[in-house]
Amino acid sequence: MIPISNGLFNGLRNGLRGVKQRLSNYLAWLGMYLSRVNSDGGVINSSDITREYYRMADQNSILQNILFAWLGGAGAKFNSGNFSKLYSLFGSNDATQATALNQPYLGGNIAPNERYAMVNPQGNTRLISITPNSYLTTDIWSALIVLNNNGGSADGYFLGGGTNTRIGFQGATGKIIFRNETGTSITDTVSTAKYIGKTIIMHLLAAGDGTLQVYINGTLHTTISNNTNVTLTNIFHSAFYGKYFAPVIRSQNLTASQITAEYNFFRSIYPEIPTVAIGAQKWQTSNLDVVCTPQGNVFPEITDNANVECIADGDFATDTVWVKGAGWTISGGVAVATAATGVLYQDITIGANKYAKIVITVLNYTSGSIQVRFNSISLGYISANGTYTYFAKTGTGAQTRFEISANVTLTAQVDNVSTAIVGWSGLTEVYDAIYAATAGSATVKDQAACLAAAAWCHYNNDPANGAVYGKLYNWYAARTLQYDIDDYNTANPTAKWGYHVPTNLDFATLLSTLGGSSTAGGFLKKEGLVYWASPNVGADNSSGFSAIGSGSRGNLDGQFGSLKSYFYMWGYNYSTPTNPEGVRLNKDANEFIETSGYLKPRGNSIRLLKD
Repeated sequence: MIPISNGLFNGLRNGLRGVKQRLSNYLAWLGMYLSRVNSDGGVINSSDITREYYRMADQNSILQNILFAWLGGAGAKFNSGNFSKLYSLFGSNDATQATALNQPYLGGNIAPNERYAMVNPQGNTRLISITPNSYLTTDIWSALIVLNNNGGSADGYFLGGGTNTRIGFQGATGKIIFRNETGTSITDTVSTAKYIGKTIIMHLLAAGDGTLQVYINGTLHTTISNNTNVTLTNIFHSAFYGKYFAPVIRSQNLTASQITAEYNFFRSIYPEIPTVAIGAQKWQTSNLDVVCTPQGNVFPEITDNANVECIADGDFATDTVWVKGAGWTISGGVAVATAATGVLYQDITIGANKYAKIVITVLNYTSGSIQVRFNSISLGYISANGTYTYFAKTGTGAQTRFEISANVTLTAQVDNVSTAIVGWSGLTEVYDAIYAATAGSATVKDQAACLAAAAWCHYNNDPANGAVYGKLYNWYAARTLQYDIDDYNTANPTAKWGYHVPTNLDFATLLSTLGGSSTAGGFLKKEGLVYWASPNVGADNSSGFSAIGSGSRGNLDGQFGSLKSYFYMWGYNYSTPTNPEGVRLNKDANEFIETSGYLKPRGNSIRLLKD
């Protein structure tokens, strides 16, 4: 027998006592938490996650000073697929939202490796709040946020509260905005666009010295110099676009090792993009939900099926709509400029990031020129007879006026003016126009035209569908995404983006792994009749791919169809990247159909593949 010294024996005994005490503390905490959630009619999706978080926080001395903590799978109350309450893991400062229309959507938890998430796919009217926590500039506080920002919004805020406090991202650039309670706002200079579409673990640390340190994925991203007096109330704010998995608020700062420990814990639960290994491939297990590329290019949402005319009296049949400047009259179904120097205009409304198609006919031109413009966009100059067509994108601001401006004493007539917002089925016209107008190689022209015509939508234009089924994209968006991934990888050869839009070769590999086209569909489809209509033949989801019946949008008429009946996924031809490829699964068969016959304006889902 090996003798044990009294000191070693006492150390072991005290260590065991510590373990026993921690276990006792954990069991007491868990019992109280379960009781509180259950007695209030809430549910806990995963007690394993909550247990492991408690252990990690306890072992790393970050269990104390928590004012609010919740993670997907912890206690929650739901209302028809929305979150109405989040039960804080510690204390009783729960997050609530009583108004049904303002409750965050429930997302995730479809594929086996996905967790519950609060989702706001369109950045509107979704808000859930806790009792305010206010801090002075000299106070110490920190926050952890696990989220997936989809790149939408001019200013997507979260953890905001009080009158002024806002912490969030600035649109597609992903630059971090911090505004304190006295209204002083700072925009960081470092872009986070490369993280769009990926889940990040973000720590915000206020040390009471007038600085806010921002850690992303365990590494210091930036330090913002701004007084850190804040009131933290809204842990999920209505302007946030994307998925929100976990917030933690503390009256405590963290050391580098504590940040690393908490990051490692959350990364083990929330991968940057959930994937499943199918053979040698790793496929994304949920439909893509981004509105922006890693290069910061934004895809607009297009809701209208076809072009929508904005101009009234475009044929000048009356003289009651247009505002006429010096030298303009309306007579005989035309607008007449007689040595005109003024502006002929009409107030309209075309929202941000929309394409407009403008057509104007000029007759009996004699002198001067016409400048065609929106209130902040010049479309071009005309100094000859003819019919002219322009495609103009409104950018980040809405356009509220269409103008025909006379220059250099104009003498001419104008007829048949049309200004239409381009709808889903009209985007090919945009592609063709931009392709023709762009100089350079076929690839350069295609890249510019795809970006111009790229678009997304939710099925039936309903964000509630988007929260579950993701977004539908036309081919131009799918191709633009891959163009920008390629450009990002070229600029960052040692730290590539890591995922790509699948190719026809990828589809062939997937099909071979799953044993052929006649049975592969069943292995890929989510089982049951929640996300598929009956009969959902052969669906067992044995691959973990978790395809759901997200439907499509028609290429010729912009109409929606096949929700819960079909899953369509975009890809591209490896040898001819400008040609679309696609996959189709359906509720009535096991089949896996690959096709190159989809037209580019069609709206399909996208699943990324890990490089």
